[in-house]
Amino acid sequence: MIIEQAQYAWLWWLLLPIGSIIGGIVAALSDRDAKKIAILGLPASGKTTLFQKLGASSANDSQVNTSIRDIEEFTFQRSNGEKVTIAKTKDLGGQNEYVKLYENVIEENTFIYFLLKMEDLYLNNSLSIGKTKMLPIKSRMTKIKKIITDKGIKKHSMGFIITHFDEYLKNNPAASEKVIESDIRYAFSLDKKSIVLIGNLLDNDFITQIKDRIGMQNEQ
Repeated sequence: MIIEQAQYAWLWWLLLPIGSIIGGIVAALSDRDAKKIAILGLPASGKTTLFQKLGASSANDSQVNTSIRDIEEFTFQRSNGEKVTIAKTKDLGGQNEYVKLYENVIEENTFIYFLLKMEDLYLNNSLSIGKTKMLPIKSRMTKIKKIITDKGIKKHSMGFIITHFDEYLKNNPAASEKVIESDIRYAFSLDKKSIVLIGNLLDNDFITQIKDRIGMQNEQ
């Protein structure tokens, strides 16, 4: 028996590198198919909440203000049953000191979601164009555009998610999502391909809308 095992031991040494090669190919295919997303925005706009609602796991879920968290690859399901895998990325805090790290999560074929609370945009029921609250938003938009230009990124998608709409409606029951979307497109010079979604991150139907749109432009 020992002699027979010795005779075939060389087969294991032959198969080991083959297994490594196959594993590498599978990993490469997985990386290629995974969608790249960047979820950015102002402090307390719901970035970490959105990652969690999409299915990402992260440590310190009870932490209110995020600094930097690693997001491992995860998978969710669209309303049509299609499974979508999201590549490894980072959950960045919304404070000014983390804006410089945007370049670490924006690459070719990245779907960029920028989150804003209704109160970050509207003051006394009118869009706060030129107001102090708009300055950090526009500075972040400038940073994102610069990264795309400097890196020579040819293919990417941009979307805005406006959160806490339910709270805004309590004081402004006549508010119109269509009007708000039009205001946002005008304020940030968005084209028709850019996504603007308005809702509440605790609403499962709204999360489904977001899941259905992630990466769709990049697939066309």
